[in-house]
Amino acid sequence: MLVTGVGGLFFCSRNPDARARWYREHLGIDAGDDAVWHQDAGMTVFAPFAADTDDFPPEQPFMLNLRVADA
Repeated sequence: MLVTGVGGLFFCSRNPDARARWYREHLGIDAGDDAVWHQDAGMTVFAPFAADTDDFPPEQPFMLNLRVADA
């Protein structure tokens, strides 16, 4: 399998709305409602989650999804 890029970065934040706003205002990355960052290589989901989310285990404060080519 060959990694071709980052498909998504998901991370916990005590205030995900403020964190998303900071990334949008200072870095131009829209981490808001659609949470999709478009780049030349394709799109990447960039999404802050609430610190108490049940979407992934509390001992895992972030998830990284990688794009891969079919093997």
